[in-house]
Amino acid sequence: FHSGQRLDRAVPALSRFRRRFLALSLTKTYLYKFLKDGMVHSDPHFGNILIDDDGHLVLLDYGATCFLSEKIRHKSMLLFWGLLRRDISLVYSSLASLGVIQGHVDPMAIENEIYDFLEDYLHRPLGQLSLPDMLKDMVSQSQIWGIKIPKPLLYQVKALSMLEGTLHTLDPNI
Repeated sequence: FHSGQRLDRAVPALSRFRRRFLALSLTKTYLYKFLKDGMVHSDPHFGNILIDDDGHLVLLDYGATCFLSEKIRHKSMLLFWGLLRRDISLVYSSLASLGVIQGHVDPMAIENEIYDFLEDYLHRPLGQLSLPDMLKDMVSQSQIWGIKIPKPLLYQVKALSMLEGTLHTLDPNI
């Protein structure tokens, strides 16, 4: 049991500075847990985050959690980096190394599909890109491409999507 106030109920009383601090703290916590420990807590909505009496964040509900090996974390980060850089070859090689590409698939055909997919994102400034939106779009395209998205990547997509919403509510400029 942890005492504290749900984040969504605490936000209206928080200063803009405190909200930004909490958004950055939550981001650092998630990056640390993901990169160092390999833990993906994929349900970071306001109801699962408390602010305790000392002003610290408390994460609740670890029912939708998975742990990733260092190898999978590295490959996932390369995929995310490829998406953010809009690097088709890196996205393809990351998907292949994650074992996502099934059967006998023409690499050039998949790279062309990835290019078509990323084309909408190619001309947006980095500040207007949403990695969770890109990942969700990629997951929705996966059947068309004939690829199978592994469960750990789906957990990461869910976690990043929910985290992004929580962070934007705390600090719309983050």
